[in-house]
Amino acid sequence: MDLESNIYNVSNDAPCATPFPCSADVLQVRYILLRFVPLELADLILEAAEYWAKQISSMKRDVQVCASSSPSYNADWCYLVTSPIPARSRNGMPIPTKVKKVKFTLKSCDQGWGGSREHRGTYRHSCTWFEASILRPSSVLSKNDLAKLITQPVNPVCFKAMGIEEIPGEGVGKRRWHIQRNVHVSRHQKLHEVVWTNTPMDERTEENHGRGNGHDFVQSLLAGDHIAVMTRALYPGWENHVFSAEVEVFYQAF
Repeated sequence: MDLESNIYNVSNDAPCATPFPCSADVLQVRYILLRFVPLELADLILEAAEYWAKQISSMKRDVQVCASSSPSYNADWCYLVTSPIPARSRNGMPIPTKVKKVKFTLKSCDQGWGGSREHRGTYRHSCTWFEASILRPSSVLSKNDLAKLITQPVNPVCFKAMGIEEIPGEGVGKRRWHIQRNVHVSRHQKLHEVVWTNTPMDERTEENHGRGNGHDFVQSLLAGDHIAVMTRALYPGWENHVFSAEVEVFYQAF
């Protein structure tokens, strides 16, 4: 890497063999822009275009989370754990990773019977939903550790034994962020997309669309953190039928 590349934190690595930009791609584009415009303007162009590095974690597995077979009729399963948020460095020194956006794509439905007739077809009083948790391990998680997290009910004691801390979530005493509710009593599989950024969302979105606003979620993410998608069901008879989940993490590469 030459002096100019070192000053501007430019990667000489080959572009990534993925259909979405990784850090090397973004840095290569930034380097090209620097041939024509000043550094500050190059960064503004990339920011305006939202040309950020992206990391994708996904799971496609049919799971039925049943409240009736769970303690206190309160089912709490971990469906997906993402790869760790990438670490960044400049001139060999670590710098904070700035996460810009997180997108959740969830395909699911509930048991399709029971509930309240007046709320059917809406998100009101739906007792199956998804939550996001920020997992901050004390050391790098092994593949066996990750497998344990998604093949058994969530157990905070197990988290502690693995050296994982759940970062406190929105509101006093809460450790999770609400992502999305299922449509109230509907067997039809529905695909929901939820996007969280640094910009606060309208608090009415949860009532109208079943979505959480992700308050302070993006700002709370640090390098090395994992995002966990938790699937929930509460009260006898309620079931969360999950078919797939994907989490896209967009972060600044420079």
